[in-house]
Amino acid sequence: MVNFITANRASTILYNFILSNDKVKGTWLIPTNVCHFVPATILKSGAEIEILDISNKDLCINQEQVIAKLKEDKEKYSGIIYVRSFGVENEVIDFFSKIKALKNDLFLVDDKCLGIPTFDKNMSSYVDLELFSTGYSKYIDLGYGGFAKLNSKCNYEKIRLKYSKKDEDTFSEYFKNIVYNNTKVDQQELVEIVNLNWLNSKEIINKKTYFTEVKAAIKKTKVNKAAINNVYKKALINDVNFKESSTNWRYNILVNKRDEILKTLAAQGLFASKHYYPLSKIFEANETPIWNFIYNKILNLFNDFRYTINQAKKTTAIINKIENK
Repeated sequence: MVNFITANRASTILYNFILSNDKVKGTWLIPTNVCHFVPATILKSGAEIEILDISNKDLCINQEQVIAKLKEDKEKYSGIIYVRSFGVENEVIDFFSKIKALKNDLFLVDDKCLGIPTFDKNMSSYVDLELFSTGYSKYIDLGYGGFAKLNSKCNYEKIRLKYSKKDEDTFSEYFKNIVYNNTKVDQQELVEIVNLNWLNSKEIINKKTYFTEVKAAIKKTKVNKAAINNVYKKALINDVNFKESSTNWRYNILVNKRDEILKTLAAQGLFASKHYYPLSKIFEANETPIWNFIYNKILNLFNDFRYTINQAKKTTAIINKIENK
């Protein structure tokens, strides 16, 4: 049995979940290709993080590395964030079964924040929290909000947090500078930044209205993304194809001249983006060569309501021209 919970942002749900359940505040395993809000939220809760590389097969956390860590010292670990990279809908029940067999009380968060929200009450019994986001630049972009399916065996207490827009801006600017300067966090500075009032615990005022809004947006979004993805699929040269990546969230390609492409697109009033900077380059962690390699080549092509078919056509023409030089 599952319970539905909501919050102003998905990170708040994760924060509440950890504080409500992880009493030992152990280490949480997370992939290197997720946004910095995830490790910061875990650290803010008082737990620790350990960053692992991804798999070439599905671009999600490396299953072999997770299993090896649990076999080596299962008591060290409290939980794992299984991030569905790019909103992929891969089958991972066998993996979930294996890690729960190794440590039955390991908390398992199935992070579907870039995926298509679902409202059925079906959730694997191995999963403790299935997390969705409708914040800025997610699959459904309402500019706010997150919700989750909570395994009824788990606790969940809504914790009121002080919030400051200024603190959130300081928090974001700190990590932006870390990436820009290609440096790792200073541990003392990190503690200070994490403890700022950047996490908003504001309630969703009307859950029923919120869910209705999300469901209505899903139908429109699927149609829009399919139409724009079809433009990219037909027009882009084969050399940039990234068949391992899901196209649910963005249409992702691998290019050799990314900086030139981004600069040219911007000059034409068009858009594309890099993906999440490797967490292993931000925090103290082992090397993550698989994601590091992909990160340097990946380009996220927009397919949301802000982008038109005409813009997508112009984008493909620029990419093809530059990559064919």
